Amino acid sequence: MNNGVRRVLSFCLIIGGQSALAAELSFINDIVPIFTRSGCANSNCHGSVRGQNGFKMSLFNYEPEFDYEAITKLSEGRRIDRLNPENSLILKKPAFEVPHGGGQRFKMDSPEYRALSSWLKSGAPFDPPGTPRIRSLSVSPQRQKLIGLDGSVQLVATASYSDGSTRDVTSMVQYSSNIPDIAGVSSDGRVTAKAPGETAIMIRMLGQAAAVEIMVVKDPPDRNYPKIARHNYIDEHVFSKLREGNMVPSELSTDEEFVRRLYLDVLGLLPTIEETKSFVGSRDPNKRARLIEGLLNRPERDEMWAMRFAEMFRAGYNEAGQKGGGAFYRWLRDKVRGNIPYDQMARELLVSQGRHSFEGQSNFYFVSREIDPEESGVNVSQLLLGVQIECARCHNHPFEKWTQDDFYGFAAFFARVERKDMYKTGENATFLKETGEVLHPKTKQPVQPKYLLGAVEQERPGEDVREKLAQWITSPKNPFFARAAVNRIWKFFMGRGLVEPVDDFRVTNPPANAALLDALASDFVENGFSLKNLERRILNSRAYQLSSAPNLTNAADQINYSHYILRRLTSEQLIDSMVQVTGVYEKFPTFPLGTRAMSIAVLPYTSPHYMMKVFGRNELREVICERDAKPNVAQVMHMLSGDTIQRQITAKDSNLEKWLADSAVTDREIIDRIYLAALSRSPTEMEIETALAPVRRSGARREAFQDLLWAVFNSKEFLFNH
Repeated sequence: MNNGVRRVLSFCLIIGGQSALAAELSFINDIVPIFTRSGCANSNCHGSVRGQNGFKMSLFNYEPEFDYEAITKLSEGRRIDRLNPENSLILKKPAFEVPHGGGQRFKMDSPEYRALSSWLKSGAPFDPPGTPRIRSLSVSPQRQKLIGLDGSVQLVATASYSDGSTRDVTSMVQYSSNIPDIAGVSSDGRVTAKAPGETAIMIRMLGQAAAVEIMVVKDPPDRNYPKIARHNYIDEHVFSKLREGNMVPSELSTDEEFVRRLYLDVLGLLPTIEETKSFVGSRDPNKRARLIEGLLNRPERDEMWAMRFAEMFRAGYNEAGQKGGGAFYRWLRDKVRGNIPYDQMARELLVSQGRHSFEGQSNFYFVSREIDPEESGVNVSQLLLGVQIECARCHNHPFEKWTQDDFYGFAAFFARVERKDMYKTGENATFLKETGEVLHPKTKQPVQPKYLLGAVEQERPGEDVREKLAQWITSPKNPFFARAAVNRIWKFFMGRGLVEPVDDFRVTNPPANAALLDALASDFVENGFSLKNLERRILNSRAYQLSSAPNLTNAADQINYSHYILRRLTSEQLIDSMVQVTGVYEKFPTFPLGTRAMSIAVLPYTSPHYMMKVFGRNELREVICERDAKPNVAQVMHMLSGDTIQRQITAKDSNLEKWLADSAVTDREIIDRIYLAALSRSPTEMEIETALAPVRRSGARREAFQDLLWAVFNSKEFLFNH
């Protein structure tokens, strides 16, 4: 009899009240899932770091051997009663026959109770050698659209084992909904719609996890759905998903909206008055594509990318400071300027060493107080692979397949990386030690370098094992690298990653549009990991060029790119844009006058520019430097009366002063120039009359136009990229 069939039969007989094959019950495959499914091994119960009331299990029962010891041997084996199995605490407590802090987890007449009771009566054995182990968990359907708020679907979970057998484990897995308010799931796998939206149902068993994407729509498909033009494959995937959800994309952005958006996203600054007029006035049907191509070749683009990467890689963190951070920024800028492929950049970073102020890329490893292989493993996995393995440092990952063996094996690639303090020159350097090792916290033995999802690597004398790691990471066949990169790039331009957070790729956190993510990754690989090619593709898509104004069908959408996502300008964009409008250079401590905010890699620690700091310039103290875009009182107060805005609007050598001094420039023209320079559009007649009223009333032209400039700078239209 096939082992898989025998396991199914034994479990079925027990459920039916018989125990002829009870002795064949597998502790790992039949008993342990009961504790996972019942929530006993969750992080808020016995699976927590300290357990509960003296009883600790492995988190989500990832380590069945440990759980067997805890159940049968620890605390002098008091949790099982071999003479009277029905009196075992491991049976009576979850059934609430005796007081239990976790409440009732299953009933006395339940399949779980009968299975656990039969196992105890058979002597509570552990599995004999050769017992098949679970290798993967799958669920069907993998994706489901539910129509109507009473829609439902039954999930079916299947486990595959090491002996090639499979088993229906629908009644044995643990289910949970990422957003229960959109779709709930019962303990037997029945999913029920509750509100329009999207969520994922997570399924767990024996260290394996799977997820089902659920879309809930209120009404059946609209037969009169409009035909939407597509510019490229991006639109095919975005608009197909929108149609599936009965959402119509917003209209195209206006030329005024588009030119401002594009300049800010590509260059980090506003178009000049002349550039705006030239673009808006053009009748060329291909003018958007031509403008995109032109901006992709501007030097300011290189600074924009250097800033993105410098923040992503935490340039200048800790003792690297301004000197090392500046060198890293310049290295990144020069790589972008030279159109160096992203995979080549990554390889150079991974094998980098040298003085931080000369070999800028060597700052890549200088992101911790002390260079540490464990920290390096965490940083590299998150930054280049989009994978969080940090949880596996102390225990197997609660939401993914990563184990402590994976964590310390990956860290071992960086065991020889070290920091050198060069006191005479006041600098630091990264170098390779002659020897180095990482010890496993449980075995206390040295760990061999191990690829994620891969084999163990050997480091031979005289070689740098990081070179092999760099080749594996940047391989076109790597399942993480290209997808993690395009996800970050997509977020730069679209405001939200297809996977959020951008460094948290896992089965139980599916992308908002998996087909689009795969298409972007394939495009990236096929075009030699070219940043510019992918940037061009995104910017030319209709999805990118949509208006930020929602319509009745997509107003609630936040994840499907049915309209452009409003984003507040970054501190660098904000300052550089104000400078461009006024013509008044902003002075940054330790930098020469005329320096662009976007080109400042590291703020000086002693006297940082206040506006840069208050508007979210990161101090680079976390692996993923996502800026906090939430407004705060300090920002409001600085825009109302801070020294930056006061200096910008009252400076004697400003553009406004020049316009006021020119008798050929009328008041209406000054208003028009302010609006065009700051908002990339001409003012409406009402806006002109409102601005002229104080001039006519008091005759104080300078003060009136300074007030106008102040009002424009404080408007949402200026502060946000729309």
